Amino acid sequence: MPAGYINNFGYLITGINGKMFPNHRLIWFYHHGSLPEFLDHIGGNRVNNGLENLQPASKAQNCQNAKRPSRNTSGVKGVSWHKHMKKWRATLCTEGMPHYLGYFNSIEDAEQAVMSARESLHGIFANHGEHEGRPKLPLF
Repeated sequence: MPAGYINNFGYLITGINGKMFPNHRLIWFYHHGSLPEFLDHIGGNRVNNGLENLQPASKAQNCQNAKRPSRNTSGVKGVSWHKHMKKWRATLCTEGMPHYLGYFNSIEDAEQAVMSARESLHGIFANHGEHEGRPKLPLF
């Protein structure tokens, strides 16, 4: 049974001496003796705090591994409908800079373009938005 509770952002939190800490940061510190600025949950599951699911990351890398935004209406991360062009637009960001990949007649072509670019630019932090929703307990 995991310690703590799940906060509004979906992370397990535990209190120590009256101060609250994310469990994944406690676990990393316990095993490595130091903390990176950001820790990324590789599989996107915020309550899976196993060391195999955690990796140090920069802020940009942590954002690259984010799930599909909730306000996305196409259902495909990085793809949106451009009503004036009447085509699908594929975009992504790397290090805070937008990359416009073009306009496509089909959502499938736009999705393929953004996935290929994401793999190339984001490497191991590439996340195509497959893991959606909040985790459900129990997971262990």
